[in-house]
Amino acid sequence: MRITLQAAALALILPLTGVAAEPLAAVPEPATKSAPRCADHVPERRVFYGDLHVHTALSHDAWAFDTRTTPDQAYRFARGEPLWLAPLDAEGRGTRRIQLERPLDFAAVTDHAERFGATAQCTDPALPGYSTASCAAYREEGRPRSGIPMGAGMPSLTEAPRLAGRR
Repeated sequence: MRITLQAAALALILPLTGVAAEPLAAVPEPATKSAPRCADHVPERRVFYGDLHVHTALSHDAWAFDTRTTPDQAYRFARGEPLWLAPLDAEGRGTRRIQLERPLDFAAVTDHAERFGATAQCTDPALPGYSTASCAAYREEGRPRSGIPMGAGMPSLTEAPRLAGRR
């Protein structure tokens, strides 16, 4: 479905840009026939479906939108297991069950690395930065969740050494 929508969009956009659409050339058969074909060879090629942009609770923006999925859960979901999504219950667990009709062929968790420490500090009560005002603002304590992305209210780089106990 995704490929069909992209092809339709290109068919509509290319004439507007003045770029001529060329028909796709057929892929020629290999010149040598010395190597045997694999058992599942299909001359028309095989299409694989997957997701190369998956964020988990480790990413500050995903956490801000109530994602509590771990990387392990994300990969299990891609393999066909169910997953629970927001809205969250009183214990912070998802209340909506989802499951793919067919497992993905591939998946990649691509969390943002630039705030792993700050996200952990602000979301784990056992860590020293959890009780800071900026972490409370990130968690939006005392008000409805807005889901503001980009780590709004998270500790800045200048606050990070103080959170780690260094001055």
